Amino acid sequence: MSRVFASQENGGSTRIADAQRQNPLPSQDDCRYIGIWEKQSDSGHFVRRTDMFNEWHLWANVGRIPVKRAKRRVVLIGESVARGYLFDPQFTPAKALESILVSQLGRAEVDIVDLARTNMHLEQMSALAQAALRLQPDVVIVFAGNNWLRDRFRNTDVPELAAAVRESGIAGLKCVMEANYKESIGNVVRDIRTLYEANRVPLVWIMPEFNLRDWRDPGTNAPCLPDGGNWEWLEQCANARRALANRDFVKASDCAGKMVELDQGTSATGFYILAACSQSIGDVEQTRSHLESARDALIWSPFVKTPRPYTITHKTLREELMKDGENLVDLPQLFHAHAGAIPDRRLFLDYCHLTAEGIQVAMAAAASRVLRLFTGVTFPWRTLARQSAAPAQRVEAEAMFLAAIHNAHWRQPYELVRYFCGRALELSPDLANAMPHLIDIQTRRTPELMCKSAERIVELPFPTIRQYLLRLNYRQFDRVLLDAVVDSLAAIGVDRRAHLDKLRIEERSVARCPVELVDPYYAFSCEQQLAQPGVLIEKMPFEVIQADYYKAYSPESKFVFVGESGVALSLVLTCRLPVGATEEGSVSVELNDRSIVEAPIGTEWQSWEIAVPVGAVKSGINEVVVRWPLQDFRGIEQLEAAADDLLAGFLPEFYPVFGEIHSFTVSRRVPVGAANV
Repeated sequence: MSRVFASQENGGSTRIADAQRQNPLPSQDDCRYIGIWEKQSDSGHFVRRTDMFNEWHLWANVGRIPVKRAKRRVVLIGESVARGYLFDPQFTPAKALESILVSQLGRAEVDIVDLARTNMHLEQMSALAQAALRLQPDVVIVFAGNNWLRDRFRNTDVPELAAAVRESGIAGLKCVMEANYKESIGNVVRDIRTLYEANRVPLVWIMPEFNLRDWRDPGTNAPCLPDGGNWEWLEQCANARRALANRDFVKASDCAGKMVELDQGTSATGFYILAACSQSIGDVEQTRSHLESARDALIWSPFVKTPRPYTITHKTLREELMKDGENLVDLPQLFHAHAGAIPDRRLFLDYCHLTAEGIQVAMAAAASRVLRLFTGVTFPWRTLARQSAAPAQRVEAEAMFLAAIHNAHWRQPYELVRYFCGRALELSPDLANAMPHLIDIQTRRTPELMCKSAERIVELPFPTIRQYLLRLNYRQFDRVLLDAVVDSLAAIGVDRRAHLDKLRIEERSVARCPVELVDPYYAFSCEQQLAQPGVLIEKMPFEVIQADYYKAYSPESKFVFVGESGVALSLVLTCRLPVGATEEGSVSVELNDRSIVEAPIGTEWQSWEIAVPVGAVKSGINEVVVRWPLQDFRGIEQLEAAADDLLAGFLPEFYPVFGEIHSFTVSRRVPVGAANV
C-alpha cells in the first residue's frame, strides 16, 4: 500500500521525468512566453530561455522564433510523436511538413514553427495552443492524443471512483475512468476550437494511431474479481494457452472468451488470445477489434503503461471535430488506406512513435489540408508524400537501433527487437562499431559515464544514439536486447557472442560477487508483469509507486543470474504470503527447471539458506523460478479494501498478491556450515 503519486511520462527515462519535475512547462498565461521561448521587448522575437535549459531537449532545437513577416506561418503543436522521437533532431515531422509545403508553394511563401514537445499532456497542450496565437499563425496543426490520460486518480474523482469499485468492481472503475476521460478531452477540444474560431485561425487536427499488430502489453492476471472469479480466470487462461500452443483455436477462443467474460475487459490477456485465434482464420476485422480492446483494457490502471490513443480518444475527437471533418487527419483511416487494416512496424517504431514512412504519410495528409486552406485546391496526399524530405540512411539506422533498445526496455519479444537491430545494420553497417559499446555499457559494473565505451560512443558519427545512450538509457541486464544485438552482428559476420559471455562472467558472475535477485538491474529483465507495484517498478523508467519489497502478482516469479559451472552456490530467500492470506502452503524454488527446495510458508517473514547442488549451476545465464502456493482469493473483501484505500489517499491493491519477497540473494557457498532447507 503506497501513497498515490502516479504519473505517466513519455520517453523512457527517469531523467526526462526529473527534468520535467524540476522545470515544469512555464505558465502560458504570461504573454511573454510560448513554451520555453520568451518574447524580447526590443525585437519582438521569441528567444529560448537559458533558465529552461533542462527542458531544451524536449523541444525543437531552435534558439529563436522570429517575428512573422510576409510568409504564411504554420505552427505544429504535439507530443513526442510530433517531435519525431528517436529521429529528432535530425529528422522531424516539422521538417517533412516543411519540405512538402515548400515543394508546392516555394520557400519564400511558408514558415513552419515547431512547437512539438516530448511528454506534453492534455492541459499543457491546451495552454500551448492558446499561447501559439501570439505567433500570428495562418494555420495551426495539433498532433496529439497519446499522453492525454495523465491524472488518472485526481482527488476530485476519488469518491466517485471508490463508489464504482464497491458497486461494480474494477469494471466499474474502468467505466468511470472512461467517462471522465471523455469529458476532459471534449472540454479541451471544444475550448481550443472555440478560441480559434473566434480568432479566425484554421485548425488541422491529426488523430494518432497505435501499433496494434506488433505491440504487446506484458501479460497480466485479472485484477480482483468477485469470490472465485480469479481462480476460474487462471484456469481458463492456462487452458487457453495450452490450446493455442496446440493450435486448437476453437478451444482457445472459447476459453479466452470466458476470461473476458470474467474480467469484463479489464485485462488484455484474453483479448490477445482472441486476436490470435481470429488471425488464424484470416478474420482481419475481428482481429483488429480484439487488438483494440487489448490496447484499451488497462485504461483504468494507475500502473505504468505506454502512451497511447484509446478508442475513447478516437471517438471523442471524431465527435467534437465532426463539423470540421475536412480538417481532421484520421490516422487510423489514413494508415488503413496506406498499409492495411492493422498497422505494424512498417509505420511504427514502437507503440506510437512513427517510422520515417509513417511520418511522411501523416505529414502529407496534413499538408494536403493546409494547401487546400491556402489555395482552395485539393492535393492528393499520396502525391504529396513523394515530395516529403526523408532521413539519411544513417539517421534512419540510428532510429532503428534506438527502437530496438526502446522495445526491449518495454519488454517486447525477441523477434521484434531482433528485427530493428537487423534493419539498423542493413541501413548502416557502420553501426557494427557502435553496438558492442551498448553491450559494454549495459553489462559492466563501472558507472555508465565512466565506462570507456561511453567515451567511444561520443566519438562515433551517431548523434541520436549518443544522446539516447548517454542521457536517456536505463541500465539493466538486458538479456533480450543483448542477445538480439549479438545475433544481428553474427548475421553480418561479426562475432560478439564470446565477448558477451566472457564479459558477463567477469562482471556479473555470482561466484565473484553476491547478487540480489530482486535488484531492478536483474529483475527487470525477467518475464514479470509490467503492471506490478513494488521494488521492480520503483526503478523503472517512470515514477509510479514506492515499496519496500517485491510483490508477486503471478503464481510464479522468475529471476536470472550469471553463474559458473562447478561452483557451489547458496540462495538465501526471505519471503512470506501476503498479510491476510487465509491458507498456508508450500513455496518451491527451481533452478534451470530443476527443483532444489520446497518448504512451508505462512504470513510471517521466513528466511531459508538453500545450498544449490553444484551440478544444477551452468556457466552463463541461470534461471530461478519461485512457485507460490494457491490461495483463497476473497475478491469482494479485497475490492472493499481497495475502495477504502482510495478514500484514504493510498494506492490500492487492485491485483491478487501471491507472495512477497523481502530479499533473494545468491552467492558463492562456503562449504563449512552451509545448510540445506
